[in-house]
Amino acid sequence: MSRLQSLFTARLGAAMLASACFVWLSGCAGLLANILWDGRMVDAKYDGLKEKKVAVVCVADHSLYAPGSAASMLARQVEQLIKTKVKDVQVVDQQTVRDWIDHHDWDRLDYRDVGEGLGVDRLVAIELEDFNLHNGATFYKGTCDMRASVYDMENSGEEIVIADSLPVQYPRVSSVAITDTTESQFRKRFVSVIAHNVAKNFYRYDVSEDLTVDATDVSF
Repeated sequence: MSRLQSLFTARLGAAMLASACFVWLSGCAGLLANILWDGRMVDAKYDGLKEKKVAVVCVADHSLYAPGSAASMLARQVEQLIKTKVKDVQVVDQQTVRDWIDHHDWDRLDYRDVGEGLGVDRLVAIELEDFNLHNGATFYKGTCDMRASVYDMENSGEEIVIADSLPVQYPRVSSVAITDTTESQFRKRFVSVIAHNVAKNFYRYDVSEDLTVDATDVSF
């Protein structure tokens, strides 16, 4: 083999090796991108609401469904998120839930009685303690402790605890001046943050949503 042929063969081999490395690296980059993107997705903590009949009940500081209350707003928002994001779920509307509770003595009932009375497969029960919207006289900052459970009415009302005394605050690292919004608007925003923190446990979601719901530069 001549020197010219040897040089040509060496360069051809180098070019082929470089091409192979490029393809391999491109494939790895694509795989890595897929891994990183998929890594943003969080699986449901509890996926037992699929294809089930579900009702949502919420109590805030022992107050149930007073007009315009945090409990009423939260129940509606969690209900809507479950209805939108959970596959083939049948959700009992809040008016039906309220009507049933209004005709029964809540003080003598536990959540299993509600689930049985409504004829559901799963009852989502949410409790808020120390619900507060203020940080001093001139700022809003939402804080509360949240507890959420699912009662499996197909299994003798077994309780599955989703969150136990979970502290929730909005915004996380600042406050909102009372001149920037009304108390009613801030309450709605804070309740939507709580609703996300409850409902996300029942479906696969993008972790970036955790940052989105906490954004303070929203239009109130």
